[in-house]
Amino acid sequence: MIPYKIAIDAFIRSIDINKKRPICLLLGAGASISSGMPSAERCIWEWKREIFITKNPLLRETVGELSLQGTKDRIQKWLDQRGEYPILNSPEEYSFYAKECYITEQDRRSFFQQYVEMAKPHIGYKLLPLLAQAKIIKTVWTTNFDGLVARACHSNDVVCIEIGLDNTQRITRQHREGEIRVVSLHGDYRYDELKNTDEQLRHQEENLKNNIEHELQDYDLVVIGYSGRDKSLMTVLENIFSKTVKSRLFWCGYGETISQPVMELLELARKNNRDAFYVSTEGFDDTVEQISRKLLNDNMLSKALSMLQEIPCIAKKPAKFTAPENDISSLIKSNAYPFVKLPSQFLKVTLKYPEGSLNYIDWLNSKVDFKEVVLSKIGKEIIAFADVDKLREYLGEFYLSTPTVVNFSKTDVLNDTRIQSLIRRGLIQSIVKNLEFSSDQNKRIWNPDVSSIEFHNGKKYKIIDALILNLNFIKDDIYLTFKPDLLVLNLDESLPDHDVVKTIKNKKFGYQHNKEYSQILEKWADIITKKDLIVSGGGIFNLGKKPLYAGLVNYATRKLPTDFNKHATQKGLIIQDAKLIFGSNSISNEISHINPLKGLVENRPWDYKNTSSGLCPEICINVISTRQDAGIVNNLLRGIHEKSLPEKSEQDYLHPFHGFTNAFGVPITFPKIGENTWRFVDEALSAQKAIDNAKSLANRICYELDALKKLELRTGTVVIIYIPKRWELLTSIKSEHEYFDLHDYIKAYAAQQGISTQFVREKTVNSSQSCRVKWWLSLAFYVKAMRTPWRLESIDNQTAFVGIGYSINRNTYPENSKRIVLGCSHIYSARGEGMQFQLGRIENPIIHHHNPYMSEEDARRTGEKIRQMFFDAKMQLPRRVVIHKRTAFTAEEQRGFIQGLEGVEDIELIEINFEDSFRYLSSKLVNNKLEIDGFPIARGTVIVQSSNTALLWVHGATPSAQNPSFKYFQGKRRIPVPLVIKRYVGQSDISQLANEILGLSKMNWNTFDYYSRLPVTLESANDIARIGVYFNNFSPMSYDYRLLI
Repeated sequence: MIPYKIAIDAFIRSIDINKKRPICLLLGAGASISSGMPSAERCIWEWKREIFITKNPLLRETVGELSLQGTKDRIQKWLDQRGEYPILNSPEEYSFYAKECYITEQDRRSFFQQYVEMAKPHIGYKLLPLLAQAKIIKTVWTTNFDGLVARACHSNDVVCIEIGLDNTQRITRQHREGEIRVVSLHGDYRYDELKNTDEQLRHQEENLKNNIEHELQDYDLVVIGYSGRDKSLMTVLENIFSKTVKSRLFWCGYGETISQPVMELLELARKNNRDAFYVSTEGFDDTVEQISRKLLNDNMLSKALSMLQEIPCIAKKPAKFTAPENDISSLIKSNAYPFVKLPSQFLKVTLKYPEGSLNYIDWLNSKVDFKEVVLSKIGKEIIAFADVDKLREYLGEFYLSTPTVVNFSKTDVLNDTRIQSLIRRGLIQSIVKNLEFSSDQNKRIWNPDVSSIEFHNGKKYKIIDALILNLNFIKDDIYLTFKPDLLVLNLDESLPDHDVVKTIKNKKFGYQHNKEYSQILEKWADIITKKDLIVSGGGIFNLGKKPLYAGLVNYATRKLPTDFNKHATQKGLIIQDAKLIFGSNSISNEISHINPLKGLVENRPWDYKNTSSGLCPEICINVISTRQDAGIVNNLLRGIHEKSLPEKSEQDYLHPFHGFTNAFGVPITFPKIGENTWRFVDEALSAQKAIDNAKSLANRICYELDALKKLELRTGTVVIIYIPKRWELLTSIKSEHEYFDLHDYIKAYAAQQGISTQFVREKTVNSSQSCRVKWWLSLAFYVKAMRTPWRLESIDNQTAFVGIGYSINRNTYPENSKRIVLGCSHIYSARGEGMQFQLGRIENPIIHHHNPYMSEEDARRTGEKIRQMFFDAKMQLPRRVVIHKRTAFTAEEQRGFIQGLEGVEDIELIEINFEDSFRYLSSKLVNNKLEIDGFPIARGTVIVQSSNTALLWVHGATPSAQNPSFKYFQGKRRIPVPLVIKRYVGQSDISQLANEILGLSKMNWNTFDYYSRLPVTLESANDIARIGVYFNNFSPMSYDYRLLI
């Protein structure tokens, strides 16, 4: 570790132990981003874009997402081609582009005015007055124009002495207790002439030098949010810290990376025996908060905590999900059956458990006979269905109390998962006892006397029809769902390998559609419904034979006869599918289409303007392979130009492939074998352990990526990495203490270098589905060249989306909290393009049922990061932010996100998961009677289950690409599983939330499928977190998600 690089906790301790020595803060533009002000870098890119679009007005839309590196690359390429603009990242960029874009002082003043007027002091600024009152901070020097320190002080009745370049005489005023002095180094927007060009900045040096040097004799200097860009100010600091001053220097940076000017200053200071450190932080707000929590006391600390814990009014009760009350257009049948009778009593007793680490549930079950006693554990107590004598016979020696009879109601079942477990297992026992069935004593039942024989790979297996039972709750009613299953056994009754079981089940269930599924449900209903099933202890279960039906409203189709409305216990609706936007051969037109593949076949990619204008004239492919496999890869690449027809089974969706350029309207170039952009990797591996060989191979591939990068990869370059079958054993290895994934390791390395990669495996090359492979591979090449094939049709520019995913790094941190990697995907607009991701760690994870959750503090920090990302990307907060997650939002997470996203008017916290229990079967009206339809539930179907829960079918029947009057079912397999949507915070109606999820399920640019089964926010977030395990450090920068797919 660099000797002058310290963690933030060490920095906090250092200023705490020296709290009698006040702090002088030097704040740069980074401190004001979360308050609504643009960073210096963002200003530069805004000015560059303004110059670009005023000179290329027809290309305005294609550079709309300035947060994407690909957009910046296109703008910079155009600027570089002109030969009249500074080179990228040169020191004069800020000054040059400020004057080039806005030629007068009034222009530049107007540019900043729009942000200054909208900016509001965020938590870091709000806490500064308290630190001033506590005598911890006395002076703030700032390069910002925004007046945020003064505004925060006025709101807290703290005297703020404001000093600008036009009233420098005030700097000599005697400092008084409890007040804070603010020196605006570049002028204050409200009073002074702004200083933001080179000539203006140079004049300030002499004015500043003496005053800063004098002040730092008694104060420590803490720099936050400042890049070190201004040569004049850095020169002043270099002069000061090359002399004997008492001041210590703490440069608080955002993330781990230290810029060259800052590194040179720190090294200069340390060379002259000064204490100078770089502090890696999460930004200005988090740093000031941590200082406040540690250094403030008593009343001041209470005020600070009150500020931090303020929950905006957005935390009002979430709006209820509702379905239309109109007459229904269709009726769908579920696999959920109502309880007619339930037991009403159980026994409860306190037990003494054996000492030591053991699974108490397993221990309890080992002590009883399931046919006599069914139990569930609640702390030291158990609840049970059993006769009193039988319970004493099995567990009496462990009693700490006398068993008591407890009456319970349906409400108790709804609210207590332990009672739910007892009910489910009690029902299983009652079926086993009364019908002489077998079970797993948990969820699955089967009749051991009815079986068949199945052949697989020349071996016989015993197959038994089974049924999985689950309790489910709809509003205030309890239902039992039936899920048909198979028990697969060897002939000696032992269990076969998992892969064998999976293959046989897929063979049996793969093409089991509505009618067959309905018949199986009816068979099981005949067996176990309408019967009094007695459980131990005398309670009775009885299930109704008529399953739950849901009525759907579809405004685009005719209504059913009104008699059918009475059968609908549930209500729902069918949402119109989201449309996608494509380009056309005309440079100014956009065309909408519902189908991604057909939309592209009939039109052009959305960003075709970049091709036709010459801004992005081609896509370049580089290759990494072994010398042995070069010919195979070469043939694959040349085939991208050749025509292929779809297999007969795919012609209802897939279109003929007529070559890459025909499909995407842009040329694609490949290297010749042996050229310097075709790299050969040495595969000779000699380590004894497979995991060491895998790591060696990965590092060799990364070495070749470095070699390609040194050749200055052109914009729009994609690197193919070929994985032959003989490497398969090295691609994913799990040893006793470590797991290594070749793909994820290389993806992580390449992403950090900004290199787009496409893995190609030998099985892809050898696939019989040539047309499909060419379409999918061509899309990958186009997308990973940072091009945009389509976007969502949306009129809402004020909504942004976030996906939260987790991964647990068990390799590096087996016992450390830092092993929880947080993947955060974010899309800055409802148009769906421009998804990026950021990585982080959960500092204080809460593990529940093997899933990590955030503490309130971690959630607030994550919310702050999201908020800052939006400001940095768009220079304003969106009106509405929708956060998707695969796990529940705990109360702590809800409070934390709401606090962190301060200023966002509308926050939606949405849990999205697959609902594995419920299945619904569509129907059609034939001769005024309903029959089970051959096709599944329509994509876009929504069923409201409760005030905050709904089912949504992302996977389901859609219009056929060949004939919209016909239906198409992607994959053609099994009964589609719905998503369950659970809302914790928010006010949007279910139609809007469902429509957004449907749209985002079409924004996975890694596939030409009609849709993915999850919104892209979530599909990417978990992958991002998984790959993020291999990142060297978690910098604050955002990455384009195309680098990871």
